[in-house]
Amino acid sequence: MILKLSFRNFLKNLKLSIFLIIGTMISSALIVGALSVNDSIKMWNERKITENFGVADARIVRRGVLPFQQLPIPEYVISSVMKKGFISKILPAKETLGRVEKSGMFMD
Repeated sequence: MILKLSFRNFLKNLKLSIFLIIGTMISSALIVGALSVNDSIKMWNERKITENFGVADARIVRRGVLPFQQLPIPEYVISSVMKKGFISKILPAKETLGRVEKSGMFMD
């Protein structure tokens, strides 16, 4: 009974039904795309830090509004982490996106 009723309403409002299905598909694709871009940027940042500085025990990141926007960490945060005694050495590294040309080759 319910299947018959829903099928009849689907055919009666065909334009609206198709519009709703397409809208749901587009919004789902946007959500999945945004989540995958966020994960890709995060993994790229971690890989670049490992390639440039070696394996680290910890990494402190102050996130901005956008996933690729990283704000500088205030000095009081670094000093409070050093005072705890868990960390013996801190290497501050500023992450920026850019291309460097060296001997005709480009590096990121």
